[in-house]
Parts: sequence; structure tokens; C-alpha cells
Amino acid sequence: MTARRAHLPVGDTAILISCLYLTSAPAQPAAGRLAEEFGPRRVFVAGIVLKFTAGVVGSSAHSLTALIVARVLIGAGTSAGNPAAMLLIRRRAEQAGHEAPPRGCSADC
Repeated sequence: MTARRAHLPVGDTAILISCLYLTSAPAQPAAGRLAEEFGPRRVFVAGIVLKFTAGVVGSSAHSLTALIVARVLIGAGTSAGNPAAMLLIRRRAEQAGHEAPPRGCSADC
């Protein structure tokens, strides 16, 4: 939804960008902690569910408030992916007997 289509001044829609980043900043470390506590797959799936919900809310939005809610959900859902993936990679490396995940990829990758 564009600012023109929503009959809003363009400046008022700047909050859509701000709320995404303000949500993501604390949500990513929190997702990392939750992944360690409850398991990375659960946190990753919860992030996918949040992003799906955000898509439904955003696509049916008829107000700036609904779009803000959608962007907050997107920020929280997206923040779950990286910490969960990093924990999965770290655990897999430990299972394979490595002290840390590999830093690069050989030509066989």
C-alpha cells in the first residue's frame, strides 16, 4: 500500500521503516536466547508463522495502524531466522567433532 493510495502524507509512512528496525534490534538477541532455551527449529518455525501472519495482516490492511502491526510482526519474524540458523550450524559442527563451524567453503561445495 503506498502513501498516496492510503491517503497519507509520505512523511507519516516513515514510521513503517522505523518500527521494523526498532523491533528487529531487540528481537534478534531475544530469538537467539529463545533458540538456546527451546530449540532452534521451534524458534525458526515461530518466525515463519510470524512472517506469514504479517503477510495476512499487511495484505488486508486498510489503515496505517494495521501496516505498523504487520511491519512489527515482520521484524520479529525475520529476527528469528539468523540466530536459529547459526545455532543449528554450531550444533552440527560440534556433532561432527569440530571446535567451530567452518569459515569457508572448498571447491567441492
